Amino acid sequence: MPSRTGVLAVAGLLLIDVAAGLSGGLRARETAVGDESESTAQQAAVHTPEQFNSKPSLDMKQFSGRRFPDGKESWKLFDAGAPGERPGRFGAETLQDGDAKYICNGPGSTDPVLYNVTEPELVPFLVDPEKPGWKNSTVLVFPGGSKVGKFLAWDKEGRNVAMWLNSMGISAVVLKYRVPDRTWLKRGEAMLADAQRAVSLVRSRTSVLGLDPKHLGVIGFGIGAELAARLSGTEKRGYEAIDEADNFNFRPNFQMLLYGAATRHLNEQGLSVRSPPTFMAHAQDDPCTSPQSIGLYFRAVNKTSVNSEIHSYPTGKSGFGACSKKYVGTENVPEACKWIKEAKLWVQDRVAGAPISALTEREDRVQQRRFFEKYKRSRAERQSRVE
Repeated sequence: MPSRTGVLAVAGLLLIDVAAGLSGGLRARETAVGDESESTAQQAAVHTPEQFNSKPSLDMKQFSGRRFPDGKESWKLFDAGAPGERPGRFGAETLQDGDAKYICNGPGSTDPVLYNVTEPELVPFLVDPEKPGWKNSTVLVFPGGSKVGKFLAWDKEGRNVAMWLNSMGISAVVLKYRVPDRTWLKRGEAMLADAQRAVSLVRSRTSVLGLDPKHLGVIGFGIGAELAARLSGTEKRGYEAIDEADNFNFRPNFQMLLYGAATRHLNEQGLSVRSPPTFMAHAQDDPCTSPQSIGLYFRAVNKTSVNSEIHSYPTGKSGFGACSKKYVGTENVPEACKWIKEAKLWVQDRVAGAPISALTEREDRVQQRRFFEKYKRSRAERQSRVE
């Protein structure tokens, strides 16, 4: 059966030619094909800019904090201040045009970005349950933040992505995590604490909002993808539990990583914990994240995860985000923008039935062991059939 265009891995069975990755691109040979048929892929809707116009309406006054610049009410992560934070070390938080000198690709998109984030928050884009096509699933969005984590690409990799998810009936919550990095803490420690708290907090509120805590994923871009990968690969919470919300697991049920991964956190055996189902996409001409590092992370994911896939496109560089405003009305749309269509197919499978229970830390660990044993048996059976 033919596979979807651009797919380098399906159903968790992949053979990667690492040498090819080192020479500038990834090659892969499929040994199994997923459940989805070619006709299903052909019937999928093609992404258009109009998909970013959905406007969810759900009363969230019980959770509301301050009003965000785009008019939405935010959810505060830490009432008593973020762990490890030193007030007054940075200037005022501002939403302004991005500075091209900090953009990895060089001069390019300068969409509005957030500088000096010292108070981490969540901005919800919840879909009205009465809306046709509503799903009881949630995806947290982690925007990228330039090659040095100087800012958050709030529109391109935050709000626009949330509205794309809304167009599929999926509620989204954008995380405004702390940037720049805190030099007095370990690298990435502050943003990881923000991400852990964010997932636990959202999961603790799913029952009130009519959402399923077992259908909660994350999507990250660039440094936000690295953050998402670290989040799913971490077992221990990076701060002392604050309230009952922290009894809920901070690990996502699935993850989507765009032009980024957490290769520096791999050990000799790969990942120290089982990965959730993972979707990855990147461009081979990316000047910021090398194809071999993307391939290295996916190889590690593929050892412990099912229903994971990677897409490698010849053009797109980095920072293509949701491929909306920048390419409207032009003929220069890069190949990497195909990720929108591929991700839509993949995420619809995930929200249809996530395989991982994710209620509390202890319950999840028990479920992980049971699931992994079952997975190892089924994978061995599949491999024996292929051979």
